[in-house]
Amino acid sequence: MNYFKKNKILIWIIIILLATNIATITTIIYHSYTDDYNTYKPEKIRIPDYKLGRFIRDELDLTKEQHEQFRSFRKDFHIEASKIAKQLKTKIYLLKTLIRYVCMKLPMKSDYFTGN
Repeated sequence: MNYFKKNKILIWIIIILLATNIATITTIIYHSYTDDYNTYKPEKIRIPDYKLGRFIRDELDLTKEQHEQFRSFRKDFHIEASKIAKQLKTKIYLLKTLIRYVCMKLPMKSDYFTGN
């Protein structure tokens, strides 16, 4: 294969790659403008920060018995969630203390790791 034939093949490959890149970029730009206007946007429901139980009762049209049961479940959930959050905070503190001790060679503030 001679020198000019190699260059011709390389030039055609470059032209094909350029055409592909231009088509891709054009498609991306086209869809970025048209998809915003043609896509279906569902109605947003505003969930209040407070009185969530009443909001859910009204949205789901719960009976009085169902609402009482929901309140009971929600209360139990919050009790358990607060226990778990407290445990997590304790473990995070212990992990930070351990990291400080191991990585930074700083004095430990907790006797948990030393056994005292």
